[in-house]
Amino acid sequence: GTRVVDHVDGIPRQVFQYSRPDENWRVYHGLDFIFESRPRQEWDLSLAYTLSFLYGPGAEQFAQVSGSQTLSQFYNPRMREFYDGFLPEDRRHNLKLRASYNWKGFLLGAFLNFQSGGPRTKRFFNQNEGDYTNRRSPNGTDPGQTPNDVASIAEVRTPAVLTTDLRIAYDLHSLLQKVHLQVSADLFNLFNLDSPTEIEARDVPSYGQVRSRQQPLRLQLGIQLTY
Repeated sequence: GTRVVDHVDGIPRQVFQYSRPDENWRVYHGLDFIFESRPRQEWDLSLAYTLSFLYGPGAEQFAQVSGSQTLSQFYNPRMREFYDGFLPEDRRHNLKLRASYNWKGFLLGAFLNFQSGGPRTKRFFNQNEGDYTNRRSPNGTDPGQTPNDVASIAEVRTPAVLTTDLRIAYDLHSLLQKVHLQVSADLFNLFNLDSPTEIEARDVPSYGQVRSRQQPLRLQLGIQLTY
């Protein structure tokens, strides 16, 4: 699939066609469980869990997912059959927990978000393109080391990510009377976790290694004036 023997107009160049193909479909199935409560005026609690499935050949829409138009089922017709599978944004489990306590201008809040990993597809070098645009197995998989053996195809996903954020704030309205002046401190990634968020998907010696991780613990200070 990498040897070019001729060109559609006799000129060695790429020809692009803009259209609205029906084959660029995506299917989403999701089930949400949501619980919200205010046991007392000071407390605000929310719990949401989503079980979802996102699949189909529509992995790209003007390169909005990967930033590369070469990773599309329409870019190379020889690769089209490999683009039907779980899409890069498919997250099987998503859990969100929010809790806050507000008393006499003092606010303490926390937000927890857990997401399972997203699919990644092993890509191989295309000599004509000079890039890793070839596939040998469907979306979200690795074809394995044995050529043409469907039993060796394995699912590939990034690790799950857990993020916990904390906010502490105080409103000085009781002192200033006429205005609300809130000072706040936000802690992002409270436990300073460093779970991988991206892995190497190209067929290179570093295949499968971590390319990026969660941002480390961060502190943000703020002042908000309302009148």
